[in-house]
Amino acid sequence: MSKSQSPYDSLRHIPLYYDNSDSQNSALNLILTLRPEWRESKDTIEFVRFTDGITNTVCKPGLPRNNTYPTWTRG
Repeated sequence: MSKSQSPYDSLRHIPLYYDNSDSQNSALNLILTLRPEWRESKDTIEFVRFTDGITNTVCKPGLPRNNTYPTWTRG
């Protein structure tokens, strides 16, 4: 790695964010950006919301039939 490169240069930038006031839509946009193959099943994506923290919200999206790609979103 040259000095001009950073280990973070290979990280994918997603110009989206989770919006607590529009939880379902913003989480859906994020997961469809991360998992474009889920687009054809977008109407069946379910989100499990965990709210144990004072300020944290964690959402776990999954497809009901296989739920093989769990991804966590923290907002």
